Amino acid sequence: MNRIKKGLLTAGIASAALISTTVLLNQTSVDAASATANSGYGQVELWSNINGNRMKDGNSLTSGSSWGIGSMITASDGQRYYKVGNNEYASVNQMDTTTENSKQKLTGDVKSGSGNGNYVLLYTNPLKGARIVKNRGLMKHTEWYTDQRVIVNGEVYYRVATNEWTKGADSQLISEKYRGDKVFLSNSDQKPYLDVPYSLNYENYSYALLLKSNGEYLYNLKATTSNVFRPGINYQKGTYTVNADGSIVFGNMITKLYADWGNLDAMLHTTPGDVHFSGQGSDYPVSGTDIVKSAKFRIVNNGSDIKGNQPGIDLKPQAGLSVTDPSQIGPSLYSAWHDSKFK
Repeated sequence: MNRIKKGLLTAGIASAALISTTVLLNQTSVDAASATANSGYGQVELWSNINGNRMKDGNSLTSGSSWGIGSMITASDGQRYYKVGNNEYASVNQMDTTTENSKQKLTGDVKSGSGNGNYVLLYTNPLKGARIVKNRGLMKHTEWYTDQRVIVNGEVYYRVATNEWTKGADSQLISEKYRGDKVFLSNSDQKPYLDVPYSLNYENYSYALLLKSNGEYLYNLKATTSNVFRPGINYQKGTYTVNADGSIVFGNMITKLYADWGNLDAMLHTTPGDVHFSGQGSDYPVSGTDIVKSAKFRIVNNGSDIKGNQPGIDLKPQAGLSVTDPSQIGPSLYSAWHDSKFK
């Protein structure tokens, strides 16, 4: 009888050792010592035996509370967990670390807090820089539907409109209907310079450059005062890529519009004295010098500036700035000029 017990005990120890090895082989180090529970139900359930017969632990973590964690563990069911106690595990999808960068599908409701005065600030896409939306906000203590959640360097955001987000610090998740798996992002996945206009006024010229996330750029150059030879505009649209050193390589031109008015008072109020419009929306092929290529812009400090190769030509991000697409105004402007010249 004693031998049988010993044999069973040995087998049990071997199994335990095997399970322990499995957990160890599926651990991922985490650059954070603690994580905050997050749930629209108010509690994050805990689990035990995640590499065997997984079951609810019976305990839970209050949403908003912080807990010490170890490594991220991928269990036998393919789900990821943080260990928060002795054989107690919380789903990674409901625990946020202070250094995390992630995105997650989540449908539910958030409630805005006290805010700044009568409203809570809104932001543009946090994965592209989280610029403050200047002309809109959420009324304080109001509820809003959300369909997406992202975390940037530990800061939580909920999407409440197409390109409008509220911070988790300003609005609380109060309910949820669905929560997907987190997709963890590296720093290289975040490009804050995308879809944000950069501009500069310098020596009677106005420069604006918009790098779109779909691989297209819009470039606007305006000569805006009577001190320049011929006040006018040069708008371009094309494709681009960004090199490892931040240098912007401008590719195929899609549309180009050039127009001058001869004098400042007439600019954009009367028919221009000269117009060249080519490419998209035009009967004329793209031609002429590509001013963007000669400018040789370079992104620095992950989008804090876009520097030009000429002294003083450093563009700054200007969220909310309107950048004109030449294909939008080119046909009508060219038609007005043509009609005035050849009627």
